[in-house]
Order: sequence, then C-alpha cells, then structure tokens
Amino acid sequence: MNTTSLEVSKELYEVSEWGRLEPTTQRPSFYYSTDRPYAGAMFGTQGYVHVVPAYDLGYLLRKLPKQSKFKDDFVTVIHKDVPSDSRKKSMWTAGYYTGDGWRYFQTASTPEDAAAMLAIELFKQSILKRDSNV
Repeated sequence: MNTTSLEVSKELYEVSEWGRLEPTTQRPSFYYSTDRPYAGAMFGTQGYVHVVPAYDLGYLLRKLPKQSKFKDDFVTVIHKDVPSDSRKKSMWTAGYYTGDGWRYFQTASTPEDAAAMLAIELFKQSILKRDSNV
C-alpha cells in the first residue's frame, strides 16, 4: 500500500489530528513508528507509543471536501503532470476549486503527498477545520 511520506504525515497530523488512536474513529491502516509504517492492528500488542498516521490516498479522498457550503466549491485530486522532457520526473498535482477559479495547488512526487499537502493548505486557509469526528 502506498502512503504519505513521514514528513508530510507529521505535518498533516499536527494540523488535523486525523487518525488519532481512538477506537471510535475511522483510522488509517498504517502508522509510522520511526521511519517505517506498520499495521495499525499492531499498536497495543507491540507497545508503540510515538506514532504518526501514514495516510493512504483513499483515506485522504474521504477526508478532503467534496462540496462546501458554496455550490461551486469542490476539491479535485489527482492530476499527473507528464513533462515533455523525458529527463524530468512526473509530478502529481492536487488543487481546490472555488467559485473564483482554481486555488491552492500542491505538487508532489506521489498522489498521496499531493493530496495530503492540499489538506494541510486547506487547514491553513480555514477551509478545513478540526472536528471531534476525526
């Protein structure tokens, strides 16, 4: 399974608290203990204390806004940019559309990181907010 990088996971967890280790919340399948993801089911049996969720794309797509209070607002994820120069690496872009046009583009080497970086930006812009049902 592909997940967000450790650095992006840490930043998203700090702003969102998505994936807190509570039995009543929807949680990602994997967590980082240091620099390696491990199955969430191993938590408790292995005694890990310091963990950060490793978000997969499906989890992120469920969390990103599909439509806000404005009828024209929605999120779009993911677009793969294929450069015309074959020596350059393909990148993934996630963007948020508002009634004023496309905003808050985030580009990364994986679709998971692009989606997570978009979520981080939407938290910074107060489009996404922490809630008790994370």
